[in-house]
This record gives sequence, C-alpha cells and structure tokens, in this order.
Amino acid sequence: MSGTTRRAVAAKAGLWLLAVAVLATAPGAAAQSITYGTWKLEVVPDAAAKAAARDPFTEYVLIEEDGITAHEMCRLGFGTIVPTTGVDSAGLITFTVNLTSRHNGSCKWTGKMSTTTMTGTLQWTIDGKTHNYTFTGKPFTPVEAES
Repeated sequence: MSGTTRRAVAAKAGLWLLAVAVLATAPGAAAQSITYGTWKLEVVPDAAAKAAARDPFTEYVLIEEDGITAHEMCRLGFGTIVPTTGVDSAGLITFTVNLTSRHNGSCKWTGKMSTTTMTGTLQWTIDGKTHNYTFTGKPFTPVEAES
C-alpha cells in the first residue's frame, strides 16, 4: 500500500473515530458544547515520520447529531469502534480511540475538542512501525460550487 493511501487511511480512521467519540458522549453539558458540521483538520507528521516519507495532510469530517461522514473508513476495512471519552477540568471533551484494520494496521487517536478547536495526536502502526502525528482542527464551512 502506498504512503498516500496509508495517510488517507489514518486520517479517515481518526476522524471517523473522533466523531464516534463525540457522539458517544452521554447527554449533558459536554455533549451540548459539540459543534456539529464540517471540521477541517491539519495533520502533521513528526520528524521521524517525515523521514519515513509520511507527509502532512488536510482532512475533513462531517459531524452530525445522528452520525458522521467518513467514507473511506468502511472501504478500508476498519471495524467497530469503542471510544473512551471524558471531560477535562476546562470542560473540553477528551477522547481516545483505538482502530484496527486487517490490512491497514492500527491507529490510536487521542485529543481534546471544544466548540471551536480540536487538537491531539495520532499514532499509526503498520508493518511493525509506528508513525506519530499531531493534528489541529476547526469548524469549516465548505464553499458551494457554482453551477
């Protein structure tokens, strides 16, 4: 599998998992602070991942009350997700998501989310090698195409 495909897998997996984590949070103050809609994430590899030909990438995810849109997740063979979520002392939603695919390794996304920002780390292990990334994101309004 090419590096580009692997990066896409990791990005889609993490975003899907993050959205699941947000949706799995019990109703209450934390859940009410979630900003639904499209999020734009900038995912940046650390120096070792860059040396292993891992590039930074931009990823988009749609978070809605009744689900998320992450088209590549199922296509790439990632299974059912059981996220761990919480709320930190600052009121941010915290999440840890572990994702495994028969052919695409495993990913662990860990981070925090408010109504305006999302930050965290990604550890993606495939073929016995772990690649580390950081990510930051914010709500994003897509531009409607002219017809």
